Amino acid sequence: MLSDPGGRELGLRALTRTEDQRESVAPMTSCRFHPNLIRPKNPMPRSRPGHQIITPSEARTAIFIDYEATTKRAPTLLGVRIEKATQVWVLETAFQRCVGLGGASRTLRGDHSQCVTALVDRATQENRVIISWSEHDLRLMEPALAGDTDRLASLHAQYRDAKKSGRRWMARQSERRRAAVLKNGHKLEVYRTLFNVHQPEHFGSGVAGNAMRLLRSQLHQGRPFRELSEKARESWHVLVRHNEFDLTSLQQVCERIAEGMQVPAAPKSIASPSRAAAPSRAARAARNGRERNPAR
Repeated sequence: MLSDPGGRELGLRALTRTEDQRESVAPMTSCRFHPNLIRPKNPMPRSRPGHQIITPSEARTAIFIDYEATTKRAPTLLGVRIEKATQVWVLETAFQRCVGLGGASRTLRGDHSQCVTALVDRATQENRVIISWSEHDLRLMEPALAGDTDRLASLHAQYRDAKKSGRRWMARQSERRRAAVLKNGHKLEVYRTLFNVHQPEHFGSGVAGNAMRLLRSQLHQGRPFRELSEKARESWHVLVRHNEFDLTSLQQVCERIAEGMQVPAAPKSIASPSRAAAPSRAARAARNGRERNPAR
């Protein structure tokens, strides 16, 4: 069990555990190319991590994750949701002075490498998948397992990119629904709107970056939480609640996408074979010319 310097547990015991659906994953094998053999012209491409379609059973038992981070910095928060329980690990040292304060009762101090290790171990032991909205979160997890090839392989096997499943689901939808995505992109908030998943605007998209910058500027001055400005303390509350709402909505969206992928797609319309194909513009012009100037 992981613990912070104050002795508080950092493990996943607070989150609901289940013991069902234990399945083994076949190990990957590799072989060296022999120079005397003919290399195939079109070798089969390697599957990238996370591109598998999420199934309903995976969505029900998944470990959902969401990072809060600013560009070119190590992650600040790592939120985790399993079934109906959520907790948020505070990874950035300066922000750890805010743990448990300002109404953020679900926050815990955490070391990034230890937290990711605990997540991967639980996913492997309990046969759960790890889901985030995009590969960006996977790219943040991978450095935390640097040098641990076994756990890194487990992470790649258990990880699912929800956006990839969303794209596949969207390709089966009506023109009206696809138009909304073509206009705004495959963002989580677009799918929340499509599925009527509510998220308060105060904790919605675009609030995390400003909240982290304001907090960081004051925390780096060495201020304790009680000496932060009122706006900074409110920003801490907004940041944590934003992460929690993102996790909850991600779970609901993934469950809807996974269920929707089980419904057969509507067949595409096929032209009747009895109807002759319409002549091209050039063919019509040639025919009209023959009618006006018949051969003698």
